[in-house]
Amino acid sequence: MSISLSAVHAAGARRDKPDVKSDILPPLFARSTHLLGWQGLSATLPADWNLASYGGDALKGNLRADDEDGARFELRWEKPPRSVDLAQSVAGFVQTLEKQAKKNKQAFEAAAKEPRLVSRSRKRKSQLVNFGWTGERDSPAGQGWGVSWECADCGRVIVAQIIGRGHERPEKVRALATARAF
Repeated sequence: MSISLSAVHAAGARRDKPDVKSDILPPLFARSTHLLGWQGLSATLPADWNLASYGGDALKGNLRADDEDGARFELRWEKPPRSVDLAQSVAGFVQTLEKQAKKNKQAFEAAAKEPRLVSRSRKRKSQLVNFGWTGERDSPAGQGWGVSWECADCGRVIVAQIIGRGHERPEKVRALATARAF
């Protein structure tokens, strides 16, 4: 299965609450899906991943979808005042996750090599950074695979990640975040 994420830029669009389309979309790998969107960003997610939290506005915000066991999809965005080095920003994001894990005395390992989840040429994004991490084997948030890019239309920096259970095979969770995912 893959998750699809798209940016929709409607002039003057303002949302106070996320849009959750209850219409069941065509299945992804025989699984029912639904559309979840807010502040001009939307994601097609498995039907059993539901809105768990959201915050912020069009300039800076976040959205998270959970299943019955916890977090599964996380989306963050921010419109920086100036140009951003995405590789450095993603490294900082992963370091923050690592510090949290160490504070909680949990295992954490960033992917040694940038995983190829989304192709720069396919998405036509000059700055695009893929990332991955693994943690505790018995943790509900035992791994994450994602991508970050700067949107040429709205200028926002977007970070999206799929969160997998520690007991799930990393290649299975990584497959959720493949070239069609973001």
